[in-house]
Amino acid sequence: MRIGEGLLAIAVIAAALALGPAPSVAQGSDSGATSQTTTTSPGTDAKQDMKDAGHDTKNAAKSTGNGIKNGAKATGKAVKKGTNKAADKTEEGASKVKDKTSDSDSK
Repeated sequence: MRIGEGLLAIAVIAAALALGPAPSVAQGSDSGATSQTTTTSPGTDAKQDMKDAGHDTKNAAKSTGNGIKNGAKATGKAVKKGTNKAADKTEEGASKVKDKTSDSDSK
């Protein structure tokens, strides 16, 4: 999951929580008996949704970090290869110059 997708997931979850149904509260009976009120835990689903969103964000950050790590490795290898190639070409050019100057000295 990419960072943009993780942020989108958080936004969708936040909107769902804001627009979701209100928690229900049981009312006592009118029969005169002892009233029993049952309350549901209003934050159970929302809490799990937020945990899931946090995990999604964490995974997105890890994925991004791994992508940067792999890109940096590839860049480092390309720079090393280019540097070695440039050094070889410089050495080759210096050798040609040396050969040319040593030929003219012997004449």
